[in-house]
Amino acid sequence: MCMRDRRVLIFAVFVVATLAMMVLPARAEEKGPPSQVMAVLQTDLHGFNTNNFALSNSQYASDVVIIDEFPPYRWEGPGANARYWADFRKLSKAIKLTCYHLSYQKPSYWEIADGRAYIVAPAVFTGVADGKPFTEMGVETLLLVKVDGAWKMQGWAYGKTSMH
Repeated sequence: MCMRDRRVLIFAVFVVATLAMMVLPARAEEKGPPSQVMAVLQTDLHGFNTNNFALSNSQYASDVVIIDEFPPYRWEGPGANARYWADFRKLSKAIKLTCYHLSYQKPSYWEIADGRAYIVAPAVFTGVADGKPFTEMGVETLLLVKVDGAWKMQGWAYGKTSMH
């Protein structure tokens, strides 16, 4: 191999290595969001799954935006979480929803900056509607904000990706 070919090969290896470092995560994203952030999500989920509005609501900032798959599809402003729960309960009664459970899988993406946390988490929603079991797959995108030093939910949007 001549000197010119070696230089080209070394340059190519350098370029590939540099590009690989740019594409690979530069921080500990694979570990997941900090435990303080995940605790808010888990507490909200526990409140939802046990029909405990007070517990769920304790995890929210005063002014929130919620987007979900049933009418009116968007709830926002002070008291949005309470209005969402009221509409979810109406929907649950109308479709005879029982034994429901929502869980998040490991966040597929997250970022924290300037007192805000942005999290994208695959979600699994199971239950029984009108006597028929179902499993719904989706994605929940969540926004948390620091309020007086504590993380609080400021908004989330759910998108269904499949239902079985």
